[in-house]
Amino acid sequence: MQITVNYGVANSLTRDMPEGATLGDILTNQNIMAALGASSENVAAKIDGVAQDAGQRLIHGDVVDLETRANSKG
Repeated sequence: MQITVNYGVANSLTRDMPEGATLGDILTNQNIMAALGASSENVAAKIDGVAQDAGQRLIHGDVVDLETRANSKG
């Protein structure tokens, strides 16, 4: 199944993912994250503008938007 992943204004890629893949599979895929210039430790994933957790299963044609999380002071 094909999934499109966007990060920032100009960084986008479409990849074939196996059936049953989750957002966590994308976030832990070093090749995808490196190609986008993103860090899995500091991004939030959204589908259709709604924040998703890493266990969210993907379906063919999903568009995943990665956004840098805001830093919080402890």
